Amino acid sequence: MVGAAGGRGAPALGRRGAPGPGGAAAAGAHPRGGRTHGRDGGAGRPGHLRRGPVAGRGRAGPDGRVGGHGAAAGAGAAGWPARAGVDPDGRRAGRPPRGGAARRPARGRPAHDGPRGHAAALAARRGGARPGWAAAGRVLAVGAGAAHRAPAAGRRPLDGGAGLAGHHRAGPVTRRSSSRGCDAGAVPPTSTSPVLAGHAVHLLESPGEGPLVLFTGGAGIVADYWTAVTELLPGVHWAALDRPGLGGTPWPGTLPTLAESVTLLAEVVRTLGAPAVLVAQSMAGYHVEALARRHPELVAGLVLVDSSVSFYTSPPRELPVALPRTVHRLARRRALRALGGLLHQVGASTLVRDPAQVLRTPALRHPYTDADALAAVVAEYCSWSGQGWDLLGVRSAHPFPDVPVVVLSASSTGGRDWLAKQHRLARMLHARQVVTDEGKHLLMIDQPEMVAEAVESVRRQVARG
Repeated sequence: MVGAAGGRGAPALGRRGAPGPGGAAAAGAHPRGGRTHGRDGGAGRPGHLRRGPVAGRGRAGPDGRVGGHGAAAGAGAAGWPARAGVDPDGRRAGRPPRGGAARRPARGRPAHDGPRGHAAALAARRGGARPGWAAAGRVLAVGAGAAHRAPAAGRRPLDGGAGLAGHHRAGPVTRRSSSRGCDAGAVPPTSTSPVLAGHAVHLLESPGEGPLVLFTGGAGIVADYWTAVTELLPGVHWAALDRPGLGGTPWPGTLPTLAESVTLLAEVVRTLGAPAVLVAQSMAGYHVEALARRHPELVAGLVLVDSSVSFYTSPPRELPVALPRTVHRLARRRALRALGGLLHQVGASTLVRDPAQVLRTPALRHPYTDADALAAVVAEYCSWSGQGWDLLGVRSAHPFPDVPVVVLSASSTGGRDWLAKQHRLARMLHARQVVTDEGKHLLMIDQPEMVAEAVESVRRQVARG
């Protein structure tokens, strides 16, 4: 899912199949003389995260600029940097490097019936110790290149009462059960399908106190995946986004680009209230980072939930748009639509510690039983690596703003290589990182409390200014 650091050329943000202006000229240009950082992004392999400080083996630029970008970047469409390495047919050469082998997390967590049942169980257990914590509870807080082991003793808040910025201390950093359960009298979120940035999108929104908290999921992840988190945030103004094709909206018939995704996010934030705290999982991490760099006035803070990491050294290969178009055509048959929903649910169940949390939740299957949704899921997966490559050009052209950022990382997603790149991402964004082995890639299902605590921590920092 992730690549190595460094690179040649500067990616252009044009439509698929058409390199942006300056892309060809930028190809091969290397202002740093061809030197690249180490494979682990210069931050060292965090194999000793649980034993003490991480010793870096290289140096990453403070603004996250990757060698080979910056001076070589041309002006792409609508002010976006130019992309290099695009073949005439729009496909890129090469494959993205793969991360390390996944590792099974520690056991000991009880099963629950889907996200809502999970949140309800958390509320019912308030005031008591969580089963399995003493044996398997390890949450590591990482800040400014140092890692601290957090034994599962005590019930202190994730941020020690001082926000997630308070990681540099000798005491333990552990999770706690939320003191707020689901309010039985809470007003359910409203569901709307406005047309923004030229496409119909689906939004779930709940009124409350600002700033706005906007949830956006990874490739093919719908708003319902955030239910367990939003139930822990009563009184907060939040919204969850379904991109075009998801949530009952029509699929536009093309592969999404990073430029289009950022434009859409900007329109959503302007419509609902800016600036906003953006909570992004997996591929959506590309979108919110690019939005913060290009439109810092719209972003109050970020929470990256096991975000995808882009440190490619060469242009990755993209799958053609013909694949999701074929899925869209075949999914017109009812039997295939039902099969597609089941396949998605089974696949998503492998990304959580307890598969029953997904398999027993119809709300995580029904959204994927129409042709548009299935095509949109495939299209987002096809464009995932290309959007990561495009992000490198944005980093070269735009500095990251001074906003609070929390990076939540699951140790079981890709092993040491994954954690190394997550650590480098946190350093690049001057973020606080929390590493847990009690969840997998869909941390909003496995660890809704942790995500909610991170959101509240960022909101507190925003309120303090």
